[in-house]
Amino acid sequence: GGYVKYLRRKGVQVGDGCIFRNRDTIRVDITRPSLVTIGNNVDFNRNFQLLTHDYATGVFLRKYNDFVNSSGAVVIGNNIVFGTDVVVLKGVEIGDNCIIGAGSIVSKSIPANSVAIGRPAKVVCSVDDFYERRKRESINEAFEYANSIIQRFHREPYYEEFYEEFPLF
Repeated sequence: GGYVKYLRRKGVQVGDGCIFRNRDTIRVDITRPSLVTIGNNVDFNRNFQLLTHDYATGVFLRKYNDFVNSSGAVVIGNNIVFGTDVVVLKGVEIGDNCIIGAGSIVSKSIPANSVAIGRPAKVVCSVDDFYERRKRESINEAFEYANSIIQRFHREPYYEEFYEEFPLF
């Protein structure tokens, strides 16, 4: 898309298949574009922020009359999904095949094949474990959705309403 082209023109390394949802709410710090590396097939959700620097030196300037720079690379691997409202701070590497949960602040590196959530983000399980759990829970969730349609609308669900549940049919 246009945003990927823009980032590349600015000097950010961005792989193929990246999605920036709700582009007007996403901020990728391009003050130091050579410090940003984004792999292939990364899904950036609403209110995502990636920072390669901070401005703590503002306090240092006023307290000590001294400017002390603060920056660090951010490397995002391949096949990553970010939930909404995620912030990735300077000096962080996120390995391949990771899920970063909504509202997380990633202040330390996350190893490949991990699910991480929180403020600060911490690994809670492997992608393999999460996949197996989701496979089990998705069936009950589909039944819950079907029952909610019956109760709310007093009718049988339509096949088209199950666009995310299609693998179950």
